[in-house]
Amino acid sequence: MTWEYVKIYYESILTFGQK
Repeated sequence: MTWEYVKIYYESILTFGQK
């Protein structure tokens, strides 16, 4: 995994959790 991929995946989880 690339750090950029992990960052996008992590941010996606946070955004999905806030909705």
